Amino acid sequence: MLNVGHIGHEILWWYRCCMNAGYNADIICLQEVDKKVFERDLLPRLDECGLTGHLRLKFGDVHEGSAIFFRGNRFK
Repeated sequence: MLNVGHIGHEILWWYRCCMNAGYNADIICLQEVDKKVFERDLLPRLDECGLTGHLRLKFGDVHEGSAIFFRGNRFK
């Protein structure tokens, strides 16, 4: 289980491990992403890897949703 305070570092570590294993994802999709975690942890860390991110919140008074990260130079 990930420690919420270290999610960004865990994601960055996971992504770099995937790259070292020969995976080089152009798109990453995540569900049930908290807005604060997206803004504070995920967006800055995955930006370091060259991925642009967007979060689509659920309807209503909910502060979570689906996130997509993609390599901007691969898509128009």
